[in-house]
Amino acid sequence: MILTFVEDRKKLDVMVKPEQRIMDVYQRLLEAGFFSPLRDDRQVKVYSMRKKAYVNPMLTFWQGGIYAGDILTFGAH
Repeated sequence: MILTFVEDRKKLDVMVKPEQRIMDVYQRLLEAGFFSPLRDDRQVKVYSMRKKAYVNPMLTFWQGGIYAGDILTFGAH
């Protein structure tokens, strides 16, 4: 399924498998330089624009109720 990932003003459409963990995909995008690294004392917050709710990044996309076409924003808290 294809999702849109957003950080600040950057957007990226990514093909993911529903059984992948959200955090694993975030880590790969971080390593590829798409996301800005967070300070060590901060945790990643994932917000689903479709659900209008935060999603636990340790869940898989399927477990978190994330479906094709969803837009996820990433931030810190």
